[in-house]
Amino acid sequence: MIKKSTPPAIRIKQVVSFLYYNTGLAYHRYSDYASSENSLILMYHRIVPTRVVTTELEPGMYVTAETFARHIAFLAKHFTIVPLADLFSVQSEPGKPRCAITFDDGWHDFLLHAFLVLERFQAPSTVFLPTNFIGTEKEFWTDTVARLLSREQELQQALALVPFKDKLSSNIVVQQMARANMVGEKKLEFVISGLKNRRAPEIYAALEELRGIFPAIIPDGRVFLDWDEIHRLRASGLVSFGSHTVDHNILTTLQPDEIRQELILSKEKLSAQGAVSREEPIFFCYPNGNASSEIALMVKEAGYAGAVTTKKGWNGSEANIFLLNRVGLHEDISSTQAMFACRLAGIF
Repeated sequence: MIKKSTPPAIRIKQVVSFLYYNTGLAYHRYSDYASSENSLILMYHRIVPTRVVTTELEPGMYVTAETFARHIAFLAKHFTIVPLADLFSVQSEPGKPRCAITFDDGWHDFLLHAFLVLERFQAPSTVFLPTNFIGTEKEFWTDTVARLLSREQELQQALALVPFKDKLSSNIVVQQMARANMVGEKKLEFVISGLKNRRAPEIYAALEELRGIFPAIIPDGRVFLDWDEIHRLRASGLVSFGSHTVDHNILTTLQPDEIRQELILSKEKLSAQGAVSREEPIFFCYPNGNASSEIALMVKEAGYAGAVTTKKGWNGSEANIFLLNRVGLHEDISSTQAMFACRLAGIF
């Protein structure tokens, strides 16, 4: 049943997916992929219980734990789930395409909610870690901005009271918020999208300035895994780890020497902390998916086995292993089995 409150674009996808799924057209696409040498990589971020979904969570960043359990049950039935490192070498079961499951960022809720499901189905996965955030109480600037916008009225009241408010009007976060003439999810998307063109230190400095007058944006506890939890997950034999840089900086905003530092230091930290062994293939994940052929070459030269982007699509046998496609999953476009099936089939 489609709720009246569902956005029109999502309602259309729900109707289209219902038709494709129930007429068997989605499965027809899978059979085409299975008969060729195409492989699928899925991209998840956060897995959270429905009860904790709030406006502080970016819509494109989470799947509920309930939805995720349905996803993995579906994949176990219709796909051969393999480790990312084996995607192009392991033979799939007859009639079943190969797929690998990946998670960006190393959120603590991976351990709390995702791993329980993966363990139940004995499904392998790869988690990409931004090494300077692991085991700390830091958070990404995008999450701080989401929290700011969820309490924007309070923030504006605080800004109106503080001295030197003219100075704060030049704060790049405040400026980007002022440019947005929309509300809700669209405003959050607009603000974050605009800020992604800036260098991360600028954004963090602007947020630190705001934090001094609006303590409500200070994170409440740890949101990322710590190294002990990573050791436990690795010991399960189901979870492997890769690099998501050191500081989660968008590489296309950095100079070549800065990019190389992000690649080398994160790989060294993963090895030093026992998240990977020096013998195993280590994969890299581009923050925000931003990559280029030049950056891909740097990833290869840094000793990685391959790298994943956020470009949507399957990967053929001739795919560039340092610019691999993935299919991103979030709640809005995968909450029903029909929508999930159609998303995987490339229908939307």
